[in-house]
Amino acid sequence: MMFSTLPYTSDGRCEGDCPRIMQASGPITSRTPQAFLNFARQEIGRPGLINVLLIHSPGGSVNSSISFGRILRKLNTVVVVARAMDVREMPRRARGKRERGYAPNLRFMSGTCASACVYALAGGAKRVVPPESRIAVHRMAGNIGQYDPATREYERRQVYAGEAELNALSAYIEEMGVNPDLVDIAESIPHENARVLSPREIRQLNLAGAKM
Repeated sequence: MMFSTLPYTSDGRCEGDCPRIMQASGPITSRTPQAFLNFARQEIGRPGLINVLLIHSPGGSVNSSISFGRILRKLNTVVVVARAMDVREMPRRARGKRERGYAPNLRFMSGTCASACVYALAGGAKRVVPPESRIAVHRMAGNIGQYDPATREYERRQVYAGEAELNALSAYIEEMGVNPDLVDIAESIPHENARVLSPREIRQLNLAGAKM
């Protein structure tokens, strides 16, 4: 996962201490929790940081997502499923119309938080899912490899979470203030597929409570 900051100001004269927000994108790996913690510590040490993280991710490691979510909660970070770009870095034809109420230098776009990303999102002190963004869930699975000396072939097969792992995940979700039914819904969807949660389901599960 990659982390960056984006300026969030209409003051064109602002330089080193400009208000800015954080952004995270890409798969969540075993390195993600510590990488974000290092990134956040560095940014908190500079003036102007707004404790808001935009997230856009296809998922990744469930355990790493839980660790990431706990860090977000400890830092009291607001998490928004969205992406943003500085308009000055975009081609003119792709800039679109400035949205009222947002900093004029930013263009917000829909985001996706899928698979294990949802468990990182749960850690947000406040969670925001704009109507255009998507939350997608499916069953947890991991891949293990095994060499068959008889055939001299290397085989990979999927393994699924057991009762202890699912109970621990449900306990974490409930601790974060999210309805643990989220885990049941996710586990009912084959890993090869994904189910996009409706805005109503997102509200009922308490994954988000406000619009951006």
